[in-house]
Amino acid sequence: HHTNEIAQCEAHNCSEHNGWVGSWIHLGHLHIEGRKMSKSLKNFVSIADYLQNNITTNAADDFRLYCLQHKYHATLTYSPTRVQDAAKFRNKMENFSSSLRSALALVHSTCSGKSSHGLDSVSSSNKVGLSRKPTAESSKLSALLRQLQEEVHTALQDDMDTPRVLNALSQLIGESTLYLQLLLTEVNSSTANV
Repeated sequence: HHTNEIAQCEAHNCSEHNGWVGSWIHLGHLHIEGRKMSKSLKNFVSIADYLQNNITTNAADDFRLYCLQHKYHATLTYSPTRVQDAAKFRNKMENFSSSLRSALALVHSTCSGKSSHGLDSVSSSNKVGLSRKPTAESSKLSALLRQLQEEVHTALQDDMDTPRVLNALSQLIGESTLYLQLLLTEVNSSTANV
C-alpha cells in the first residue's frame, strides 16, 4: 500500500524533484474490548464522543498521555479506566508544578522580605539564613537530574521509547518533591527562629 500512498500524495503535494516522505512510521492498532477498533466493526469511539463523555477533566491531554505511556508501535487497548490512570499521572505533574511555584514564591518572599511576585531573582538579603552552597541533598538531586537527562536522551534515540521518558519524569518528580519538602521545612524553621 505504500507505493499507492506515495504516488497519490506526491501527485497532489510535490514537484517531480521533491519526494513526499523518506520514512514511514507504523503505529500500533487501537483495540477496544479485545478487538481492533474499526468503523466496519462498529466498535469505535469517535473523537467527538470521547470528548463529550468527560471521562476526565482534561480528556484530550489525558488521552495523549495515555498514548505516550505505550510504545508508538504497540497495540493500545482503550478503556476509560486506563485513560483515568493517565489522568492521575497528569495530575501528579500538575500538582508538582504548582507545588514548585508555591515553594519558589515562599522562598523568594521569605528571603527578600517582599511579596511573591517577580521570582526572577532572590534578594541578596538572605533573612532566614538558607544556605546557598550545595548541600548533600541538592547535589544528589542535581546528579539525578543529569542522569535522567541522559536517560531521556537515550530513550528517545531508542525508537522513541516514551514510556521510559515518562518513568524518568516520574522519578524526577518524586525525588524533587522530597527535596522541596526538605527545603520548605528549612524555610519554615528558619522563619520561626527569626
